Amino acid sequence: GPRVAGEACIPLVLGRSYQWDFWQRLLIDEAFQGLSRQHLQIEASEVALSGAGALVFHVRNLSERSPISVTSSMEADISGDGAWPLEKDQRRLLHHGDLITINSTRGRTLWLVFRDLTLSGGRKA
Repeated sequence: GPRVAGEACIPLVLGRSYQWDFWQRLLIDEAFQGLSRQHLQIEASEVALSGAGALVFHVRNLSERSPISVTSSMEADISGDGAWPLEKDQRRLLHHGDLITINSTRGRTLWLVFRDLTLSGGRKA
């Protein structure tokens, strides 16, 4: 969709509807079937920070039946310590190294690690 005021770029939507072939090749069948058509969205926004523009990222849960969670590490995800399940349309600020968990059901789990590449060397034009 079109950019919204304050957005640095168009959001990235992940799910079967958008990357069908990619996910089908990458995931086992059980994990692929557990992925919603529109599962999550990564949003980038510009904010004023110390007088300069900074880029921040959020993840938004788009799935009602299979919510995502965000933790700071794999250990926190496995232990359940610090797991933040998101309701549909709820979003959470992402930090470098955060783990986004999709389908925490054994045999269907997909983990995505968020890497903020703007932290090393600044933004490139």
